[in-house]
Amino acid sequence: MDFDGNRRQLAAAMEASAELLARLGGPHGLTAALLRRQLDGMAASRKAPRDAAIVALRGEWFSHLSEAAAAAAIAAELRRYAAAAWKRSDRALEAAPLAYLGTAKELLFNILRLSEGKPPGAEAVRKILASARAGKIPALEFTSQLRLDSSRDPRSAPMSFEDPILAAALRDLPEVKAAQARAIDAEIAERRRRLAAIEKSDGEARKAYPKEEAKRSAAVERLRQAERDLATAQRELSAVNAAIAADRNARESERRLNELALLAGDWSAIEQFRLDALDEQERARKHIITRSSFKRNEITGRIEHTAQSNIASVNRRVLAILASIREAPDLRLLADVRELPARLAAIKAGWPPVEDLPDGPLAPAK
Repeated sequence: MDFDGNRRQLAAAMEASAELLARLGGPHGLTAALLRRQLDGMAASRKAPRDAAIVALRGEWFSHLSEAAAAAAIAAELRRYAAAAWKRSDRALEAAPLAYLGTAKELLFNILRLSEGKPPGAEAVRKILASARAGKIPALEFTSQLRLDSSRDPRSAPMSFEDPILAAALRDLPEVKAAQARAIDAEIAERRRRLAAIEKSDGEARKAYPKEEAKRSAAVERLRQAERDLATAQRELSAVNAAIAADRNARESERRLNELALLAGDWSAIEQFRLDALDEQERARKHIITRSSFKRNEITGRIEHTAQSNIASVNRRVLAILASIREAPDLRLLADVRELPARLAAIKAGWPPVEDLPDGPLAPAK
């Protein structure tokens, strides 16, 4: 509902009535004079609600600044608001959004609405603040739109006449009563629309929450599984290192025992097999490959670690070689030494291979 337009139409009607009464003369001249005086008062007070809003804005949000600094800050805030939210959507509203109530944006909205979307400059704001300091602008309470002010309520704005007889006559006009009814209906419809929008937004948020929570839980579980896999790989590597360290301590004594055993027969192939197995064990250990990547999870914000390694296949080959070295001396019990090369070759063929990592990107941890 365009209350400012209604007010201008009412002023035009009053001007026409005053002119007609002045032409009639006689006792109608007094009524014409009263109408013209009321029109002068309406013109003088048209900017009063806007000025009161500016004074309230300074008192509630910029009281810590000097008068000049507060005027500059208020003008800057009005320019920013006019170029952003007002230009984008607020200028089409009859009342400030519910989110603005009790904030500086509520006052900014009312100032621009009462200024027809044109923010006053710093000098104009300073003059208004100076007038308020001099007592020329009354200290009006202008803090919440839950209490309709004179610029929004058609029942109070155009009816605030000093002459009670004239005010009563104007209130009985059908056009004014119709404007009041339309304004009330528009206010009720707007508030119902806002309530429905709030309920719809709340319902959508409640529906989306379980899905988002499930995604977050799944991401957290994947991260925990990756951490467990990494810990398992580290334990396996520690076990292999411990086995290698123990083997080094026993290697010399085992070599001397094998030399003594070989003195009893021509079992040089077993010793060569042992040396070849030790060399293969060292080569396998050098083929350990590990690749890692770290990525921030878009849902949880935590760093996810992804790792790939062939350490499991290396461990299997090393352990198989160690077992072969321990079992090789038992081949001296063969009845026919000619079977020894074939048996040693079969043992070597049974060692598990070392796996290579794929060249593609790392797969996420399961």
